[in-house]
Amino acid sequence: MKSINPILTTATLLVVLFTACRGPIREPNSSYMPDMYISRAVESYPTLNPEKFTEADSVRGTKIYYDRKPVIGSVKRGQLGTYRAVNDSFGIAQAALYINPLSDSSMTAGDKVESARLYTIYCGICHGEKLDGQGPIVASGKWAGAAANLMDLTKFGKAVYQDGRVFHSITYGKNSMGGYASALNMKQRWMVVNYIRSQQAVAEKAAVATAAKGATAGAAATKTTTSTPTTKTQP
Repeated sequence: MKSINPILTTATLLVVLFTACRGPIREPNSSYMPDMYISRAVESYPTLNPEKFTEADSVRGTKIYYDRKPVIGSVKRGQLGTYRAVNDSFGIAQAALYINPLSDSSMTAGDKVESARLYTIYCGICHGEKLDGQGPIVASGKWAGAAANLMDLTKFGKAVYQDGRVFHSITYGKNSMGGYASALNMKQRWMVVNYIRSQQAVAEKAAVATAAKGATAGAAATKTTTSTPTTKTQP
C-alpha cells in the first residue's frame, strides 16, 4: 500500500486551518421560512427601522407590526401571576374573590420590613403612619381631600373590605387616590396589603385587651360596691 503524500496532507491541513480561522460570517446562509421557527424578540426599547416596522394599526399589513408589548397572558419571571379584574362595578365585585397569595407565614422578616417601607413611601404620605388617615399631606391642611382611615374596621376590616378589594384599590386607585400599578409590581402590592392587615390585627388585639381590662375593672368595682354594708340611721 502506497504511503500518503506528506505534501498533499500538509496542504490539506493548511486549507482546513485557514478556513476554520476566518472571521465571522456576516451573511447567513439561505433559510426556508425562518419566521416559522425563529420568533421575533420582544424588546422594550429597540431602535426600529420605520421603513420596515410600525406600531400603527392602520399600517398593519404593509409593514411589520410591532407594538412593543409582551404576549397577552405572559407572566414576568418572578411575578405572582396576572390580575385581570377591570376597574368597574363588575371588576370590583370580582376583586373580592381574589385571595392574597402571600400568607403571613410565607413572609420573611426582610419581606415584612420591606412591606412597611413600601407603605410608608406610597401610602403613609396620605393615610398616615398609624393608618388613621392623618398623613402629612392631610394634616397640613393644604389638601382639600380626605384619606381613608384604614383603622376603621367597620369599613376597611377584612370581613367587609376583602384583601382583593384593597389590592384593586392600590392597582387602579380610588376616588382622589391614583393607582400604583406602574410603581409597584404585583408582589409589592400584595405586600402592602399584608402590612395593612398586620397593623389592623395589632390594633384589634389591643382594643380587645383594653375592653377586657375595662370589663374586669368594672366587675371588680361592682363587687366592691355591693359588698360594702350600708349604715342605718336611728330614729
